Amino acid sequence: MPIPFAEGLKITVSGELHFYHVLWESYPHGAAVRSFDGSEDRAALLGAFAGASPALAEADFLGVGNAASEAAHGYAATASELTGPVTGRGEGRHLAIEHREAGRRHDGGEIRFTVAIDPDNRGVRLRRRLDQASPRQTAEVWIGGQRVGVWCHADHNPALRWFDSDFDIHPRFTAGEVPLELRLVPVVGEGRGAFTDFRYRVSCFEGVPGS
Repeated sequence: MPIPFAEGLKITVSGELHFYHVLWESYPHGAAVRSFDGSEDRAALLGAFAGASPALAEADFLGVGNAASEAAHGYAATASELTGPVTGRGEGRHLAIEHREAGRRHDGGEIRFTVAIDPDNRGVRLRRRLDQASPRQTAEVWIGGQRVGVWCHADHNPALRWFDSDFDIHPRFTAGEVPLELRLVPVVGEGRGAFTDFRYRVSCFEGVPGS
């Protein structure tokens, strides 16, 4: 496939404009990589991608610390306390903008909640807003009695506290599961701080365009 530039910058935004991912690529000039020339229909090529279905579709949202949202998702935690309103800034281009939000901090125990997903998903992404003032936040993730992985955020940034952390779940744990019942087991101590959660965005992976 022709590539229009030798270098490219990709910015991915999902839901929150203040939090985004940046990918910078440099492409070597060689037989497998070439630039556009004037004879090629660039609009047709780019239009094929513009008309493709998204690879991720948002399925549910849980506002932690919001009584109605917690009740709707059966949210329960055994070693938890409310944070109260927290004012902070996030990493990225908009780091000068302060944002206030309330959630919970967990010093162990477990967290349980259910979320709505598409039963025909090809995997699920959990996106959790956390407070980086607490270091090395770690939790085991369980679904239906199966341990599916460890959710670890190794960064610690008391100055730029807000961060949206992603955890992807393989479809063998999520396909046909409606609703999806999640259990998180925070791991604290030995340099790991309290596990924090302020919101969860749940998205389902769809078919890869062209597959």
